[in-house]
Amino acid sequence: MRLSHLIRTMTFVATALVVAACSDDRSDMAIAIIDGTPPLLTTDSNFTDGYSTTADLFVSGQVQDSNGVKSLTYTLNEESAHTVEVDTEGYFKDRILLASGSNTILLEAIDNAGNIMRSTKTIYVENNYLESA
Repeated sequence: MRLSHLIRTMTFVATALVVAACSDDRSDMAIAIIDGTPPLLTTDSNFTDGYSTTADLFVSGQVQDSNGVKSLTYTLNEESAHTVEVDTEGYFKDRILLASGSNTILLEAIDNAGNIMRSTKTIYVENNYLESA
């Protein structure tokens, strides 16, 4: 009995789909394509975890998304975010001034659909490097 009910339900659904597909009135039909893919964020080899001999970090790379990039920012040590300029092809470059000791840098790209890609690195700058500069 359950199989019979399942077959009737599937037949009804299939019939409804055929009728909807053959209908000429498309004013009430809408197809929503949801973008759930975050932007692709690539950085150069300078943006890695580790130690630095200078307080200057030069980071560059590219951010790409088929529906466009809304913003690219970096945050240093959980302070306020700084906007990074991105050219029309998605390339960027910026200079980040690091503090003595441990520095956590969060690079965040947001596409036009609101999807987010984050890359976090920790770079340590020793005091004696800054004093000798």
